[in-house]
Amino acid sequence: DKWADTPTAAPSITITTKDIDFGEPALNKNVYKVRITYTGGTSQACNIQYAKDGSGSFLEFDANLNYTTNTTQQIVDLTPSAAITNIKSIQLKISGTAATTFELNDISIIFRIKGVR
Repeated sequence: DKWADTPTAAPSITITTKDIDFGEPALNKNVYKVRITYTGGTSQACNIQYAKDGSGSFLEFDANLNYTTNTTQQIVDLTPSAAITNIKSIQLKISGTAATTFELNDISIIFRIKGVR
């Protein structure tokens, strides 16, 4: 087989992040939103899930990463279907069929550390 930099078919992908504790593993946090920035795509969809506190049990966001043909940078904001509160860490998983032109640029997590009372 000859190596080609551009895939010839839409690949099946699974991207799993490490367990993210935001540099404060002992403090509780509330996660409000996950923002994903990407380019490319041709009417494909990727499922985005999250796991809390290293459980490995992934839960759904309200929306999937549905993208259409584009060459400019796109932003999608994902809110959880249930509030993500009082967690120590979060892990993200992106899976599904990606277009050959799909490029994941950035993942941002909007969160707040809970104060000690």
